[in-house]
Amino acid sequence: MAGEVRLPGQAADVPAAKVFAYRLDPDHKLPPLVTSKELQSGTTYATTWSFLDSTGRDRQAHEVSPASTEDKPKTIVTDTRYDDAGHVAAESLPVLVDGGTGSAPQAVPGDHVIETRHSYDALGRDTKAAQFAQGKELWNSSTAYFGDHQRTTPPAGGVVKTSWTDLRGRQLKTEDGTGASIAATTYTYYSVS
Repeated sequence: MAGEVRLPGQAADVPAAKVFAYRLDPDHKLPPLVTSKELQSGTTYATTWSFLDSTGRDRQAHEVSPASTEDKPKTIVTDTRYDDAGHVAAESLPVLVDGGTGSAPQAVPGDHVIETRHSYDALGRDTKAAQFAQGKELWNSSTAYFGDHQRTTPPAGGVVKTSWTDLRGRQLKTEDGTGASIAATTYTYYSVS
């Protein structure tokens, strides 16, 4: 199955701005695959391959590496993992691996992975994002929830941000910093008659 997207004003006799192809294996031996091509110039396309999991979520993305040659193909791989509740558990930064693109998901050596791992509370809210490399935590940021406000604590050197919202989810106040060095901003909403 395939599809094309043309931009407004783009003539029908020129290459489409985007081209998509979809693969679903009726024997369920290969993961679903979406191939996306985006027109760069003339008739040259940049292609990405997205392997999906059984629920249609992105699992692994491939791009051809600029370092790839015909006899030594290389692929840029990005992985996404999910927890049991369906939240994104980890997203990797792009990793260069040996092998061709788009045929099957690639195994990435654990010592090459740099990823952001996420933690959630019982309500599914993101409470921690931590950057890991070679299995070790490099830094993290966290978010704490207090009913009418939430506080985000960034990695070392960053500024703590606290924000309050009303029942409609509109921002009422923000505070940047802690202690004596707080910069506060308040918001007021007026009804329009």
